[in-house]
Amino acid sequence: MIHTSQFNTEVVLHILLDTILSLKVAYILWFLFLFVYWFADKYEKKYSVKKEREIKEINHHGLLMVFIGIAIIIHYTSQHNEWLLSTIATSSLGLSAIRTFGVLMMLIGLHYIIHARLDLGGCWGPHIYVYKNIDDMSLVRTGVYARARHPVFLGQILMTVGTFLISNNSYIFFLPVATLMLNNCRAAKEEQELSRRFGDDFKKYKNKTSRYIPCLKHFFQITH
Repeated sequence: MIHTSQFNTEVVLHILLDTILSLKVAYILWFLFLFVYWFADKYEKKYSVKKEREIKEINHHGLLMVFIGIAIIIHYTSQHNEWLLSTIATSSLGLSAIRTFGVLMMLIGLHYIIHARLDLGGCWGPHIYVYKNIDDMSLVRTGVYARARHPVFLGQILMTVGTFLISNNSYIFFLPVATLMLNNCRAAKEEQELSRRFGDDFKKYKNKTSRYIPCLKHFFQITH
């Protein structure tokens, strides 16, 4: 009998070996994305950096990994079933340019995520929380948060756009679209809570910043 862990390892290795270099890079960058979250969580728990808090509302962060899993299945299946492959670029030059740009988008996205993660410190979390110490409830407006209110969500969107471009499969266009829709909903929930907690301070901050992209202040903005 094959153990589940052995089977999973064989599947992962098979997918990595049975793909092109740029997609290997995409897989590695998503692994680094997960590693950043895992390492930061372990570090904060070990050195008591994370603020004491309780979850007030679940904010559906796990759906992103579901979307990525579906994209991997589509990509892997399309290698052996042409009906799941609808290419964006056909010429080798165009394909190289698109995939290079995709890798660049993923690197920029990961940079935003790591930078934002450091700026948030012990206040980071995928959900909406109630803090035990009222002094820990601070509105972060420094670093990348001085220009955009949701740089982590922006980083995730850029990484999914990059993944779509690298895949050269129009069916995987669902990934950045679904991520954008998910993150818009998550951002709207967070902003509702921040508005309730910080009132005019958050309103002033919101008026000076964009949701995602600093030069596009009202980019896909949802108001409530």
